[in-house]
Amino acid sequence: MAQRTLPPEDGAGTATATATRPIARSSWSVVDSGLSAGAVVLSVLALAVLAGLPSDDGGIGTTVRGLVLLLFWLVAPGSAITVWLRLPISVKVAVTPLTGIAVLAVVSTLCAWTGFWQPRLLFVVVAAAALVVNAGAAVHARSLPRLARLRRPQPLVVVLALALVAAVVLWGLALPRIRTSEPSVLGLLVSGPWELPAAILLTVAVALVALVRGRTWLVVASAAVAILVLRTTAAGASAVPYASWTYKHIAIVHALQELQHTAGGDNIYMNWPAMFASSAFFGDASGVTALDMARWFTPLVHVLLALSTAALARTFGARALGCAAAALAVVLFNWVGQDYFSPQALAMCMAAGILVLLVRSHRSVSAAVLALGLYAVVVPMHQLTPFWLLGLAFLLAVVRRTPWWVPVVMALLAGGFLATRYHVVADFGLFTGFDVLNNATTNVVPVDALGRDAAGWFARGAAVLMWLSTLVVLVRRARRQGWRTAWRQRDVVVQALLAFSPFALLAGQSYGGEAVLRVALYSTVGCAAVLGPALAAALHGRRPRRRAVTVAAGVVWAVVVLVVVAQATYGSWYVNYLRPEEVRAANALEQTPDALVIPVVGDWAGRGWLDPVAFQRADGRDRALDSALRLYQLYADGDGSVSQSLPLSRHLFNLVVAQEATGSPVYVVFTASMREYDAYYRTYDPGAYQALLDDLRTDPAFSVVRHEGDTWVLRYTGPGAG
Repeated sequence: MAQRTLPPEDGAGTATATATRPIARSSWSVVDSGLSAGAVVLSVLALAVLAGLPSDDGGIGTTVRGLVLLLFWLVAPGSAITVWLRLPISVKVAVTPLTGIAVLAVVSTLCAWTGFWQPRLLFVVVAAAALVVNAGAAVHARSLPRLARLRRPQPLVVVLALALVAAVVLWGLALPRIRTSEPSVLGLLVSGPWELPAAILLTVAVALVALVRGRTWLVVASAAVAILVLRTTAAGASAVPYASWTYKHIAIVHALQELQHTAGGDNIYMNWPAMFASSAFFGDASGVTALDMARWFTPLVHVLLALSTAALARTFGARALGCAAAALAVVLFNWVGQDYFSPQALAMCMAAGILVLLVRSHRSVSAAVLALGLYAVVVPMHQLTPFWLLGLAFLLAVVRRTPWWVPVVMALLAGGFLATRYHVVADFGLFTGFDVLNNATTNVVPVDALGRDAAGWFARGAAVLMWLSTLVVLVRRARRQGWRTAWRQRDVVVQALLAFSPFALLAGQSYGGEAVLRVALYSTVGCAAVLGPALAAALHGRRPRRRAVTVAAGVVWAVVVLVVVAQATYGSWYVNYLRPEEVRAANALEQTPDALVIPVVGDWAGRGWLDPVAFQRADGRDRALDSALRLYQLYADGDGSVSQSLPLSRHLFNLVVAQEATGSPVYVVFTASMREYDAYYRTYDPGAYQALLDDLRTDPAFSVVRHEGDTWVLRYTGPGAG
């Protein structure tokens, strides 16, 4: 039997060899039996909790029921499909949870379209089917998963493991202090508790030492802790979901749970309902509220992205150490903020798995078919992601890494779905011109503000650092192979396509001023799959003469990345951090759907997140959203643009409110997040926000109806008041 050739440590371009390498039957049996055994157990547990055990609603019973059903969907339905496919271990581990999510999305979306809304019944049907299929697969495998023999850990491993535990403890100590920290326009790392940056720095330090010493599982553990300390802080520090725009998505979930079918009209979310239907379906069956799902959604997103990125690095030819480093890299570089409770976040997770399957599809029909299955779920989930994947698939077909029929089927799926809903997206503009620079411009008002400017510098630095580092690594790989060899083998070409193909979006779409953020988001998985193995090779290379230099360079690069990315992540913390009292105020105002509610700054949850159906005007537009923007528009210039900070005087404000009071109750809302938003973006002249609050509290034309913390709700009682 010929000896198997190992791929290079940096994943430099043996993807073809990796894809065609025969896999021993024993390895397949262990993986399949492990997945099947776990799926059988989770299917039984799912059937038990669906039968009413535990039955505690709203307490620990609901939490247990939600966790069991979540694990079931991440393992059992996908395992029932993937165990029968001949795919590598890393690919199976990555796409099994995505396949389960796809099954949930298909079932729930069909129910939302047809009105047959029976979540608990259909959950039981899927659980029973998964139990039968996985039990059959476990019998077919004829082997049980074996635990590796435990060895006595080396002292260094023990020290590094204890350091990770210390990082988790520091993070836990930081959470209560975050809630009471003094706000700053420069973000949480500047004015928050020191334990948080210490936990982040300690986690990455452990990962770097583990990479130098070649300890793969310690790198994996570091990536898991990085998800905790970098991406779970918002969930741990607040009892309500992070960022005001999350609540418009919670609103759609509530609407589907109330209506039990998609609403008609031009609501873009109802026309792309896969993510919302899945959440509503899961919530009705498990009892978990949409608020709790939204709060803990982000860490799940990063776990799925880390698994897919590691599998992609393996497909590129990286060893286990490089794959673990790639998983850590995607957690670090995903600073864009599109990991909250949104269709974009879930679509990105699905897209990462599709990338892995597309790269393998030229050698595996199973990978191609499964990629199309996942793609069919992404199409009704998000508007932009399917078309990026479609363009990439065509490019991969050109370089013969994907069969020609795959992008053809993808085009039929995406084009057919868009054609039935063209009227919904036509007003947004399918094409905004070939002006790349204009399409790359963000939608942030150009006002001189320290907070916004500093965050912009770090955000641009994080993106440029990721792209430039990836380009340098790919150029070096191509030069090492030889340009002709690199083009003939096309491994480096494929890696470049996955990393830089999102830039093509700027050729024809601004996406409302967020296109450049989508470019950074879509690039992250491909870039991390390149950079992770390269970092592992630099720190754990086998070149004694140059190892000291490469280790030093790798450590310096990683530290710079950490500083830039961490500040880009937490720079706008206080702007997007919502307090429970703000959400409670929105809940209280939801009882007055006919009132006009004017937030002084439009950064709040709004009333419509509880019952969006009640806040729809006759023309289908969102009345709650209109009132949130109205004050800003009345103060803006005639053309709707703002070139500098707006004035905000008591006299002018009273005139505006009096003009808007047409017999309906008028409420004015001030919150802590609005205050920080005003300071961060310089919405109004410095000091105007607090001056207006102080004035209105003593103005006889206004009365305070609610005050909790920094949240104030005042009712207008002057001329014309309802």
